[in-house]
Amino acid sequence: MGEEIQETKQRKKFHISPAAWRCLEEGALYLGVLLITLFLFLFFKPYTKTTRAGIAAQTLMAVGLCACAAFVAYMGMSKRLTSKHIVLIFLVAGYIIRVGYMLYTSAATRQQDTYTKNFDGHEAYAWTIFQTGKLPTDNPYQFYHPPLNAMVQAGFMRFMDGLTKGFSEEFFLRYAYSMPDYVEPHRFFLYSTCQILATTYSFITAVVMLKILKELGFTGKLYLFLAAFVVFYPRQIQFSGMLNNDGISYLLAIAALYFALRWWKGGKSLVYILLCGLAVGLGMMAKLSSATICIPIAGIFIYEFIRTLMKKEDALSLWQMVLQYGLFLLVCAPIGLWFQIYAYIRFDQPFGYVFDNLNRKLYTGHHSLFSRLIFTFDLNEHIGTLYCCPFSKNYNLFAYALRSSIFGEFSYWQGEGFAALSIFIAYTVSLLLLVALVYCAVFYFKKRKAGEGISPLSHKELLFAFLLVQSQVLSEMYFYIKMPYGCTMDFRYIMPLILGLALTVGYTQKTLALAEGKFASFLSKALYIGCTGLLVSSMLFYCVCI
Repeated sequence: MGEEIQETKQRKKFHISPAAWRCLEEGALYLGVLLITLFLFLFFKPYTKTTRAGIAAQTLMAVGLCACAAFVAYMGMSKRLTSKHIVLIFLVAGYIIRVGYMLYTSAATRQQDTYTKNFDGHEAYAWTIFQTGKLPTDNPYQFYHPPLNAMVQAGFMRFMDGLTKGFSEEFFLRYAYSMPDYVEPHRFFLYSTCQILATTYSFITAVVMLKILKELGFTGKLYLFLAAFVVFYPRQIQFSGMLNNDGISYLLAIAALYFALRWWKGGKSLVYILLCGLAVGLGMMAKLSSATICIPIAGIFIYEFIRTLMKKEDALSLWQMVLQYGLFLLVCAPIGLWFQIYAYIRFDQPFGYVFDNLNRKLYTGHHSLFSRLIFTFDLNEHIGTLYCCPFSKNYNLFAYALRSSIFGEFSYWQGEGFAALSIFIAYTVSLLLLVALVYCAVFYFKKRKAGEGISPLSHKELLFAFLLVQSQVLSEMYFYIKMPYGCTMDFRYIMPLILGLALTVGYTQKTLALAEGKFASFLSKALYIGCTGLLVSSMLFYCVCI
């Protein structure tokens, strides 16, 4: 209460509205995270070049996580621990793990299409814009992507170049861990600093997903459980060190969902629908496949349009609805599609083009469509390899996506025990969730048949969660059918599914609570325990692996 009174006094002093004040607070938080990450990068990153690479980063992680545990223990014993404190600790602990991973991971380690000898990867894209201030004059390999990520990275390298102007080559060599032999230390250092952006993106994404959970009405212990799910889901940790365009497009996709929900539940404000259009457009300007997020957003728009036609209470008038949708497209389409038109005119690049000159060793088309998309009884596919092996080994989409959602497509040194445990728990949770969904569906239709409603569950929110999950699952299946290669099964293409999974688990738990009964109680507890086990084991994995 005292904090709220102080905040009100400060707002009135500067004549700032509550909404604007919250935006300023959030902006200050993100800027603070960026600056802290910059400091830690400059101070700790050189230690990745020592004999025991990563020991400094892992020590930082251990100390930070112990401090979080001590704070929780102290607040708990003094009976002052609240849900806000717990969520705050989740964010701090999540940030510590993210920044630790970034510090012990080189800009040339576990990356996707970043450094190439032919100077046509994501690094070359950003470096070209950094040096010339212009877009590249051709579109080889990764240059076919829209340029937002490369532009932002080029701008940040400009800032870091000015910050370190006049520093000796010896300074830059301190950061040259795993540097490719065709790149000079200064250039490698500048591009490595873009990991600061990646860590900040990952943190902001987690915060926005927490806001979405609140927007959808999750409260109490279930909210805390889902908050842990979205903050600590393992692939998000890995994204804090990755430098391609996945991180920024993922952030913008989640932001677009948040603005769409705020528009939906906050009085159909024109500001939110414009922000949604901006986020969708910028997401597509980072990576065209980000457009898949338009499916759940379109579901929201269609739902409200039907409500308007039916003249439901609090619905907009028809002309207001058409005007807002028109303004959404007016913002979204030019930003999201201008590069497609530019590349078509400049390079004769087809609309929606995806680089397809892939290594034939990645090809999986010789396996049956069922075994690739649905299920295979080949045990080697499930337990034959610990990490994903896209080159002529793995071919089942579910098994590959599940493991790559934890580890990506990479191998690690150390932590194999935690890795194996994480995979086992992930398979177990998947089976439990499937059984729980079938059970909930049967319960739901029995209630409907009996003419009874399930009041705590909103049909429109269930529709939103369903469309979000299907937008990612079906797009990934289509992509894999169109391009049957190991690398097209990677979970990085469907990162918004993390939010979809959290919502699925959340609504499943709500339904199980209504169903009551011993079996429903067992499924509920098993899901809680299983998901917690997955998060803890994978978090420990990222604390000890290199």
